[in-house]
Amino acid sequence: MFEEHREEIDEVLDTHTPVLTEGKDLFIDNGGQMNFLIEGDNLASLKLLEKTHKGKIDLIYIDPPYNSKRQITAHSQPV
Repeated sequence: MFEEHREEIDEVLDTHTPVLTEGKDLFIDNGGQMNFLIEGDNLASLKLLEKTHKGKIDLIYIDPPYNSKRQITAHSQPV
């Protein structure tokens, strides 16, 4: 369960839209299919996708925060 509260990033995202820049060296021609990788803050990335791709996304995979110094555990049940 997540706490309902606003963080500083929420305030910034209310008035500023994140901008993506394309890494040409990472481009893969996948026969016209559009897939992309976003490196950055999860919340900012999700807020941007909500504005630009709402209803058009099939799957989002988010890596766990490895630098959080918290124990990462696997779930034995689907989440």
